[in-house]
Amino acid sequence: MAQPTSKRLVSIDIVRGIAMLLMIFRHSSMFIPDLHYGVEFGWGPSGGDVFSIDTSSWLGLLGGSVIFFLMAGYSIALFENSRRKRSWSEWQITRYFLIRGLVLIAIDWLLLPWDFKAPYYNPNRYFVLFGIGLCLWVISVLRFFPLKQLVFIAIIITVSVQCLYFFTHIPDDSNLIRTTLLYPSPADPFNIGYPLFGWLPVMLLGYITSRYLINHPEQFSDLTLKLTLLFTVMWLMVTWIGTLGILHPNHPYPNHPLIMTKHPPSLAYLSFGLILSHFLLYLFQTSDSLQSSWVGNKLSLLGQTAFFFYVIHLYLLRLVSFVFNHFVILPISGVTLSIVVILITLFISYPVCLRYRHIRKIYYNSFLQYL
Repeated sequence: MAQPTSKRLVSIDIVRGIAMLLMIFRHSSMFIPDLHYGVEFGWGPSGGDVFSIDTSSWLGLLGGSVIFFLMAGYSIALFENSRRKRSWSEWQITRYFLIRGLVLIAIDWLLLPWDFKAPYYNPNRYFVLFGIGLCLWVISVLRFFPLKQLVFIAIIITVSVQCLYFFTHIPDDSNLIRTTLLYPSPADPFNIGYPLFGWLPVMLLGYITSRYLINHPEQFSDLTLKLTLLFTVMWLMVTWIGTLGILHPNHPYPNHPLIMTKHPPSLAYLSFGLILSHFLLYLFQTSDSLQSSWVGNKLSLLGQTAFFFYVIHLYLLRLVSFVFNHFVILPISGVTLSIVVILITLFISYPVCLRYRHIRKIYYNSFLQYL
């Protein structure tokens, strides 16, 4: 039996697909010796005392984390609206969100930390699906609030958390509840880099925006452009003032405007990512040629299978890079090797994602609906 069809917003799928490309580019450096993409810092063990900034690091300036959380918020509102049209009860919708959040958390804690070539279980990593799952649980309750109240809640959480970050010294003790909800500590046994209240406003913003656009679809381009300008002004102001919202504790580049704190997320980092997110939404929404292009179609598939691709890409990157690091030694730079690894990984994963999308459409009422 075929799944009931509904019109998708292709621009959202494409932008989510771009987040997947940015993510796989950043993650490829995890498996290449002496290579690190990214110029952000954090309070945990993967902070400024480990990574230094060099030329290759700047290639990872544009990350996909903010886009991923924002698009997750968009998807919540779109799913909620589509299921209401299919006469789902509010409890059925809430139950779906609760189960999906649990599935994402379970995958992040029980599946992804395994290195099967060893094999060993190493949960010492940043848990992005864990953060999204927690946010999904919270929004499954907050979604009953009117939009104006949700905007107020998002602003209050953002201001409160950013003030807390600004006035808090980096802790030297371990507290997993604090780490899960607010900010990490170098003493924590787990690197939970996406604390609930630090990232909830981003997902809420996506949910609020998407819920508004469901009733005002003609304003999609105008609203995303206005949000692009709004977050550009916010990032410029925060960077210019250079105090609240910067969070440059003890790393060697405190005055560089493009080197921002990600763990926990500073307002500068979040607003910079939201500029990119909304500009991409505006760009692809206003260009039919980009949406229907070969690249647009490929990105759209990655966006439609984002969580599945997220799970398999880490294992594929690890496998492909292992082959090159141990059996196929090429006289090329680390950056070039990472690009080769990425292209091979995409070449393998694309038909798998295509097949997965087909299977999920056939068995849309199965467990696959939660992935």
